[in-house]
Amino acid sequence: MSRTVLFVGAHNRREIEFYIHIAEHLSKKGIRTIFTSQYNRHAVELQRDKGIDILAIPHWIETHWHEIPDPIAAARMAEKKYNLLSFKQVYNGDRELFDCSENECIDRALHYFEAWETIFDANLVDAVVSAIGGELIRTTSYFAARRRGIKTLYLNFFPLPHRFVIVRTLDGNFLNLDLASLPELSPSQEMEVQRLIDRLISEAPRFFSWQPPTIKAEYLSKFFSRWYFALFTDKYAYPPRWVFRKTIYILRRIFNYILSQDLYEQPQLGERFLFFPLHDAEDFQLRVRAPHCQNQEFIVQLIAESLPIGFKLYTKEHPNFLGGINISALRRIKRIPNVRLLPPSVSALDMISAAEAVITVNSTVGFEALVRGKPVITLGPSFYRGKGITFDVDNFYDLTRVIKQAIGNRPDERLVRKFIHYAVQRTYLGEYTLRDFSEGNISQVAQAILEELDRVQ
Repeated sequence: MSRTVLFVGAHNRREIEFYIHIAEHLSKKGIRTIFTSQYNRHAVELQRDKGIDILAIPHWIETHWHEIPDPIAAARMAEKKYNLLSFKQVYNGDRELFDCSENECIDRALHYFEAWETIFDANLVDAVVSAIGGELIRTTSYFAARRRGIKTLYLNFFPLPHRFVIVRTLDGNFLNLDLASLPELSPSQEMEVQRLIDRLISEAPRFFSWQPPTIKAEYLSKFFSRWYFALFTDKYAYPPRWVFRKTIYILRRIFNYILSQDLYEQPQLGERFLFFPLHDAEDFQLRVRAPHCQNQEFIVQLIAESLPIGFKLYTKEHPNFLGGINISALRRIKRIPNVRLLPPSVSALDMISAAEAVITVNSTVGFEALVRGKPVITLGPSFYRGKGITFDVDNFYDLTRVIKQAIGNRPDERLVRKFIHYAVQRTYLGEYTLRDFSEGNISQVAQAILEELDRVQ
């Protein structure tokens, strides 16, 4: 029996091209594919270059435009229809909507839902495949598909060499492992995992490198292409006044970064400290998966007040979010007596190695700390939380107790090795970073999708 997979592209043309290559493999198994995109210009170009029909959702909305008389009432109805705790779940993670009014966000989300319902009515879709992300085009497709019982598969990077994960929900656990119920490792498995750990420690993680912000041609090209889209070819892909808002946003980040240089302090030799890396405040991992930790200034203050006497809290900005935190907030963080705001150039790996413990919401820093034998305190959901290898905070009231418990208590090395072994077993071979278009990698990603399509929910 033929099956139909619908791919959702939200980033750029390259993402859709990646899916097209995967679709070529799926077609050999008799699977039909449908492509949707955020940008009509990409859809037109790919139709011209490759002869493939791609539906740009915003363009469809623009073509079928109609006013929604009472968006608030319609949002309440949508909450019931899609079983939402809050309609804000739908748009809270979309970076392009952060400066928009609530009414504007609701109106756009309702039109996206209408588009998906029409598409699903016209096509017997068996599965929706996309990348993990908080963009409106992804979230609305997820909730619309879930309502109809359509399988949803989301691809995401995983911090093991040449591995990635496929998850069923946007906010679910990336790695659902119950270590207590899994068999213990054999001596040969222990040795194999130890070799992998040694490799992880010796090779610098891809996303931990820091470079001073520079104006690169690719950044300018991306900004001006989107500027062109917003004004001419894809007017509904972005909210009204997007060009103005984005320009102000970029200037504000540059301004914050320049002024922040005088706030940084170097780490001090001999100090006992805990390390809390600031997260990208606009990232899906924080906005969607851990919304209770969005106010990181409050989190830093809370941690600092919970430290034992004589301890410092070292913190530093996320390398991909420099200038994203307002300069006034950074000044307030710096004024906290037992907090050091480190320069972005300071190595996070050096801080992990020197820290008494690492505190994180759900950053990859926590995983890097575990493989280095450091105690890790988690404040939000992550793929390594709840496995018996971290100190997990369920209630901020317990933070002081958990910090005291964590200091001086290394994670159980046997459990860490067991976790990594089964993490390898539960993840897929391949790269989903839109960089590797080799035939071998495309084949591996396609095979992983096929296995998930055949897996019984």
